[in-house]
Amino acid sequence: MAAIEVRIVSLTHLATDGSNPAHGKKEQADDHHPELAEKKNLPEDNGTQPEGVGRNLFDSFGVLGLGLDATEMDVKTAYRMLALQYHPDKNDPERTGMTRDQATAHFQLLNTANSYLRSVL
Repeated sequence: MAAIEVRIVSLTHLATDGSNPAHGKKEQADDHHPELAEKKNLPEDNGTQPEGVGRNLFDSFGVLGLGLDATEMDVKTAYRMLALQYHPDKNDPERTGMTRDQATAHFQLLNTANSYLRSVL
């Protein structure tokens, strides 16, 4: 438990420009409304690192488009919506802007993030 608390504390000092580190450089109005996120063409680059997904809260929440204050229900809802959108068998390249291989890699990141967050929440 102490390691998780240390990570959360260390993330709060990352943004020295006054922005919210949970939302990257700018806040998004639809962070807690996944149904609005499907209108986005590509996953927003919110500062998450793919190698950190499944290892820390910031990157795992970020790949799902959520802030650090997200609940277990927010994680579940965001994961389901994004999993449908980026599933390799259901990927629409015009909608996502990703090839099948890119969608597969992103889908695997979503699965990793979901598994990690479900285990720590």
